[in-house]
Amino acid sequence: MKKWNLSSVAALVIALVIVLAWAGESRAEVETNKPAPDFSFTDIEGASGKLSDFKGKVVVLEWFNHSCPFVRKHYDSNKMQNLQRKYTEKEVVWIAINSTGDGYEPYRNEEESVRDVDSNGTSATYVVLDPDGKIGALYGAKTTPHIFIINEKGTLVYQGAADDIK
Repeated sequence: MKKWNLSSVAALVIALVIVLAWAGESRAEVETNKPAPDFSFTDIEGASGKLSDFKGKVVVLEWFNHSCPFVRKHYDSNKMQNLQRKYTEKEVVWIAINSTGDGYEPYRNEEESVRDVDSNGTSATYVVLDPDGKIGALYGAKTTPHIFIINEKGTLVYQGAADDIK
């Protein structure tokens, strides 16, 4: 059995601390009842904007990936599309975001994303690709579907599962 010397243990501990610190920085954690972090986007139709453009309106951020079985559950039952329609008809801005990066399965480019949106009947106001994960990291979005709701004042009032939205 190999014995660990003090320098090996110290090196392992230092490496672990560095990895944990880096991982913590890569996924920010947003706090409910605090201002929502602003971000810029260009959607799959070419429209540009930023979150702060919608101050005065409720905004829903929906992280999705159409190959995720949990996302499929919500889209195959039309639950997500019904929620999107219900709230966008009430002037809620719904931004659906896919943070899957190029090189990861199942990455979708803009053309494939347009086909996915059409075939799934998505009623989001905007569909945004975030292949570098910057928006996802800003919000700490870890799962799909992951929902964030921002009120008219720009305050994050909900983050969690789609199942909890009524």
